[in-house]
Amino acid sequence: MPLLFTCPHCQTQTLVETQYAGQAGACAACGQPITVPDFQEETGSIAMEPRKSIGRPIRLIATICVAAVVVLAGGMLMFRYGVSGIAQIRANSLRGACRNNVRLIAAALNAYADDYGTYPTPMVTDSAGKPMYSWRVLLLPYLGHQSLYDQFNLAEPWSSETNMALAYSRPAEYGSPAVGSNVWSEPNYMLITGPGTLFPASGPLSPRDVIDRPDQTLLVVEVARPANPMAGNELLWTQPADLDVAKMVPAINGKDGVEIGGNHEGGATAATSDGRDHFLSESLSAGEIRGLITPRGGEPLPDDLLDDWE
Repeated sequence: MPLLFTCPHCQTQTLVETQYAGQAGACAACGQPITVPDFQEETGSIAMEPRKSIGRPIRLIATICVAAVVVLAGGMLMFRYGVSGIAQIRANSLRGACRNNVRLIAAALNAYADDYGTYPTPMVTDSAGKPMYSWRVLLLPYLGHQSLYDQFNLAEPWSSETNMALAYSRPAEYGSPAVGSNVWSEPNYMLITGPGTLFPASGPLSPRDVIDRPDQTLLVVEVARPANPMAGNELLWTQPADLDVAKMVPAINGKDGVEIGGNHEGGATAATSDGRDHFLSESLSAGEIRGLITPRGGEPLPDDLLDDWE
């Protein structure tokens, strides 16, 4: 009979089959280490108590289920496939969270374009051409972070004392959950800039400038940017930095650090200019990736190129 287990770290509730009692693994929701207790049924009661408790006390309550499949409201997860199954559930959950992030960012980019006629410039500069801050700052009101935007001094660069104080208040939408909660400042979602992209040096295009299929034109993509403050190469979300099409490798999850992906096994998340989120497979060829980058390239791409990875 499945029992209701509560993660002592994040309080996520999960149905646990008694056959997995005593097994250890990672919580599918928060990734913290958990150990499923041994269970001992109290005679004449449906309450179950663990014989041993790891960490904080855990109270388990079982519900007698007649149906073969039990569905819990509120997103509870069913612990049915052992430790490896939990790892896969967690990987799928992180991938879904990343897809949600890129979808929100794409919606904000398109809303900005509706208001201003074009997508935001990747790098805001002053009158002398000096880099000031990233498009991510301009997008804050469209992501529901008006208060944070109001605190940012738009007349000063990202590195000013005032603006640096805000760097560690990174909006959740700009960080990939797959990277880990110990990185609070780095952006894991970028634009692709340069010749033939939606963001050329002459200025950003608008959704109306997309001649190729909007659902096959990349707008924002996931990247891996591991923070290493001790080495002096920490990248802040307020800092203007994106993928340069002339320098990036046309591969998903490559090893050079200048390509799409790097946080998920098998692919990477991205959103197209029509606002849809996708999971880009590692099997995409260099030519297909180049075709997805250009808004007006006219490259012949299969109709179902991205559908297979939904």
